Amino acid sequence: MQEYPTRNGIPVSTKEIWLPNSELDLSKRESFNNHHTCYTAREFGSQILTRVMRSIETHQEVLPIDVHEYLHKKYKPVKLPTPRQAMDEIYRAKHAGEHLKIKEDHHYIIKEITDQIMRVCIADYQRLKSK
Repeated sequence: MQEYPTRNGIPVSTKEIWLPNSELDLSKRESFNNHHTCYTAREFGSQILTRVMRSIETHQEVLPIDVHEYLHKKYKPVKLPTPRQAMDEIYRAKHAGEHLKIKEDHHYIIKEITDQIMRVCIADYQRLKSK
């Protein structure tokens, strides 16, 4: 398995890596699922900072299931970014007007990166930085 490409500790979009064409019927909704560039959920869910970063909409892409499976067979899970890298990415996303894409009750909802979310992230960053 190869290392998943990153830029400054942040995983790149799947549009920046070579992936094969799908062999599925792409006219069917069930041929697709959601890919988080920040995988795995267990690893990235372990800290508030990385959980919020993982939820940024641009870090999720809808892929054909067979292409998604290929990606996970070819690449190792992404390593956690440093707290500074994660905080910088959350700041970047907020100031770019990006949103969070969160699964609730078997469907995705889009949420703003609010000032309250930023305060929680900053507190988590301060906690992690002091360790």
